[in-house]
Amino acid sequence: MDHPCNVQHNSQSATYIYLIRIDFLKLLAFSNQPWFTIAMDARLDELVHNTNSLVVLPDRRRIKCLYTMHEMPFNFEVVSQYLSCTKYGRACVDQLLEEHKDYIVDVSKSSEHPNQLFCELTWRYINKDVDHLICHLKGRKFQNALIRYNQCKAAGEDFIATSGKYKHPSYFNETSAHADANLGHKRKCTESDDLPDEQPVKRTKRNGRR
Repeated sequence: MDHPCNVQHNSQSATYIYLIRIDFLKLLAFSNQPWFTIAMDARLDELVHNTNSLVVLPDRRRIKCLYTMHEMPFNFEVVSQYLSCTKYGRACVDQLLEEHKDYIVDVSKSSEHPNQLFCELTWRYINKDVDHLICHLKGRKFQNALIRYNQCKAAGEDFIATSGKYKHPSYFNETSAHADANLGHKRKCTESDDLPDEQPVKRTKRNGRR
């Protein structure tokens, strides 16, 4: 015969298990409610809304990337991880190059400037990286140059880039770096960009001599 204490203990355990099961069933029922779904998806909806490359499929169970055509579950953690992967970063660079192909040139195959781009508006090199490229496109110098470029284009005039580094277009004919890049431009420049290219070498003094 079981001891009364053991019977009471087993009864309490069964009650706890029953209550846990009830709570779990309630949670499942709540998860099917529209208000619960909206609360759970708020972060993901905001992420998709702020990312032009993402769209929610009609069944609202998967998300599709328009740049790579990759589909993924309707899950915030999964989508966030995808947006930080190398494949997506490269796809973003390719998309931006397509959108700005009139004045952003891919010179990444150049022996002197591997993994870099060249901006014809600011006459500057840009690392072939999505963050670096976006920073350049949002920069003040590029935005000002883009306004002048569009004005010249509307007026049917030739756009003359300005930069402080390359003083004359003959610079490109005298260096193998630009010959490898096959830029073939006939523009002047006099203005630096927000993203510095190469810093001048500082000469130090030794024994009172430079």
